[in-house]
Parts: sequence; structure tokens; C-alpha cells
Amino acid sequence: SELPAYQVEKRALVQSIGKLNSVANIQRKGRDDLTVGILDAACELLEACESGHRNAAAPFVEPGAARLLAEQVVESFEELRDYLNEVSNHLDLLHPHLCHNEGLVAQLVRWEETWEIGARYVHNEDVLGAVCYLVPQLQRAQHAEPALAAMAEDCDPELFLVLPRIVLLCLLADPAKAIELIRRLLPHRFVNRSLTGR
Repeated sequence: SELPAYQVEKRALVQSIGKLNSVANIQRKGRDDLTVGILDAACELLEACESGHRNAAAPFVEPGAARLLAEQVVESFEELRDYLNEVSNHLDLLHPHLCHNEGLVAQLVRWEETWEIGARYVHNEDVLGAVCYLVPQLQRAQHAEPALAAMAEDCDPELFLVLPRIVLLCLLADPAKAIELIRRLLPHRFVNRSLTGR
């Protein structure tokens, strides 16, 4: 486990990254509300995957999708941390308007993108479980129908007509496993935590 002093420093670094992101990241939203809890959840998930144990952080059968999401959260943080450490020795080369530093902006774009996904899926155990249930179902569908795999590979617009139908079939096959993701995707269809027919 991490030492308390390290946790304090890590939290402070994430807060500083958020502030930096809010002023320098002009290609995305410039969010400053992505907390260290996202990183902690990703690290716990990777530890659970490594040990092969199922616990509250890994409530799923197939951890491949979860591992990928968690790895991206951790990697983007480590890459940005390393970048900041390296550039700290060359501050005279930085443009005073931080948004004009291409390397910095690229790192922040990746960080915000992966941490938003982490906040949505990794940091929420129920949604993570739903994703880890659905991904293998989609992979099986691709094996059964090669045209679906081709659509995904080519980002065919028709994929976005087919994909919701597959997700709906998965929901009907096992509502308990998929419901939290559906709740996120269609919040207006849920009243008092139940699916409405309206």
C-alpha cells in the first residue's frame, strides 16, 4: 500500500494537473474536476487483475476490457508526470501562453480523454461490470458475423445502427448484468431506478 506522504503528493499533483488542464487544454473541455479517485480506482483494478482475485473492484468474469481502460488511465497519468518532470528542466523553452505548447497540450488531451472514460466506467463498479459483460458479447457477435467486425474496423456508420440493437439484446438476455450501462446511456428512460416503457 502507498505511504500517506505519497498519497498527499499524488493528490496535490492531480489537482495541479487539473488546474493546468483548465488553462492550457484548448482542444478539449479543459476540465479541472477529475480527481485522484479515478487513478486510485484504476490502480486497484489493475492489482485485482494481476492477482486474479475477484473483489468489489472487479465484479466481472472477463477482465480484458476493464484492464485496458484502467491501463489507459494509469499510463496517461505517468506519461504526463514524466513530461512535466522533463520539461521542468527547460522552462525557458516553454511558450508563456501554455496553450501554444504542442507537447503539453497533446499530453493534456490524452490525460483528460482517458480520465473522463475512467470516471465514467472504471470509477463506477456497477458500470464497469456491465461493460465487462457486454464486451465479450460484442466480440462473440463479431466472430459469428464477420461483416460486423468489418464495420467496426472501418467505423462504418451502419455500425451505430447495429450496435444499440446488440446491446439491447444483451440487456434482454441478462438485465442485471447490463442495466447500469443502459441506465447511463438512457437516463431519461429510468424513473426511481426502474426501466419505463415510455
